[in-house]
Amino acid sequence: PACAAALLPLLLHLSVLNPFLLPRLALLGALPALLRLVLPDVLALPARLTAATLIHRFLQPPLSSTLPHQESPSSPQLPLLLAARGLPSLTSLLLPAEVPPNGSHSLDPPTRALLRIALDTLTQVTEQCGEELLDEVCWALASAGLPARLGASLLALNQDAQDWAAAHPPDQDSHKAGTGSSEKGGGKVTHLTRRENGGLGMAVVTGGCAADARSEEYLHKGANLLLLLCIAGGASVKAHVCHTPILRRLMQLQSEAVSGSVRCKVWTAIRIVSLDGSSVDVLQTAGVLPHIGALLLHPTFKPSPSTSSSSQLLASSSPTHHLPLLHFTALATLCNLCSHSPNSMHPQLHQAGLVPHLCYLAVTPPSDQLGERSQLLATPLLCNMSSSSSQVRAELWRCGALDIYLQLLLTPPYQAGAVSALAGWVEVERERVEARLLSEDARTRLLALFQEADVPTFQTVTLPFLKLMTKSRKVNTSLALSGLVATLIVRLRSEMMVDTQVILIKMLRLIYEHHPRPKQLIVEHSLAGELHRVIEQYPGGQGGANVAQQIAHSLLKALEINALM
Repeated sequence: PACAAALLPLLLHLSVLNPFLLPRLALLGALPALLRLVLPDVLALPARLTAATLIHRFLQPPLSSTLPHQESPSSPQLPLLLAARGLPSLTSLLLPAEVPPNGSHSLDPPTRALLRIALDTLTQVTEQCGEELLDEVCWALASAGLPARLGASLLALNQDAQDWAAAHPPDQDSHKAGTGSSEKGGGKVTHLTRRENGGLGMAVVTGGCAADARSEEYLHKGANLLLLLCIAGGASVKAHVCHTPILRRLMQLQSEAVSGSVRCKVWTAIRIVSLDGSSVDVLQTAGVLPHIGALLLHPTFKPSPSTSSSSQLLASSSPTHHLPLLHFTALATLCNLCSHSPNSMHPQLHQAGLVPHLCYLAVTPPSDQLGERSQLLATPLLCNMSSSSSQVRAELWRCGALDIYLQLLLTPPYQAGAVSALAGWVEVERERVEARLLSEDARTRLLALFQEADVPTFQTVTLPFLKLMTKSRKVNTSLALSGLVATLIVRLRSEMMVDTQVILIKMLRLIYEHHPRPKQLIVEHSLAGELHRVIEQYPGGQGGANVAQQIAHSLLKALEINALM
């Protein structure tokens, strides 16, 4: 090691003078030797830095391949590095995961330089490896402990950036000059622009802070690597990210002054992790929900009457133009968690003061595409809460959620969710909800939905509509006496889906069973003839057609008995 430490500066100097030296050394096996030398406890820190710089230069593509507009040309040494299992060596250059999560994260200059060269080299690897190797590379990096080391390194880099900003307060001219650049801090992460997860396409790969501190640039590189692991890696890679200590570090980073674009990348990574149902407990333990609340309750998105103080966690340094994206990503994370564990999450939403904000999102016309996507997430979540705990329902009632559900009956694409919400709520609080549903405007909206919905929408609302009529006899009768039967028969005649026909026949039976004047109902709407038509529609029916015939036969028999009485 002592001889190697003495030789490394000379090799680095010669490689600068002669760019063709390193390819020749690679043929002699220099790269695996260097990978061993950068491991902890082999050499002193300055020598490790020199060895890491040489590895970085090894991975630079040949000068002849660096052509204009060519994306991430690959170094011929990259296969050698991968074959030598060099990724754990590169990962070891980052700060160890055992760095205390609290307290000072300031870096001394040699450690900072080593951290930067590590991020540069790891970025080189991920950019050059190609799509066919990217999953394998991400798995190897995750297995080598990259997520945990990134968590510690991001905190240290952010402290570095804050220290630099405190020592170099910008004047007006430098601020204007700095805000114009969006590329310097972001770096180029080719794979992030190509890959999307869950149809959301939330990878933010450019943008930076106005400051010229290089620590900000490397904050972006670290965040890019974290995001790439989550987007490009498989379930096993995400499992390496989904650990409480790692997520706590990321949440601590959210509590500090950090640029909006870095925050977006970290939140996107968390959102991708939350797609897995096994992440719920880990994310809750890591304290993700208060930070979600901080973003959703930010004053930019209409302050709601909440007693939560979590909005203080949102650092004031986040530029306002990043807030809509942060809001959407946090909301998507919340929806993922609620879809996995609604019974435990819905009361927590109430405790975090988020119900008023969900109501606001559901009824406020969105001003842009992100607003539309936020509404598409928030509205179904609000509808799913109607059959939650009594405390949650009390908050929904206080916020006027029942009227929102009625408003959504005529608002595509939320009709089915709105009817389901009403049916779920009337099941657990019949008297209070029935009183509102029996009002004229509520009855008018329910009938209008049944009459005006297009065919695809109608097929989705019939089952929750049947549940609503089943759970409330008064609503059932009120609708029947207000014109529902005629509309139902028209729908039954034109419906081609046998499963929907089955539901409509069940509705007819339910109306008949509770109608105050059943004989008049039978005659006025020619129910016997309509049922005969359904039976004859499926001669020798099987499956759903057979079910439709059986239910129609049963109801027809009841009508015949009634006629004899």
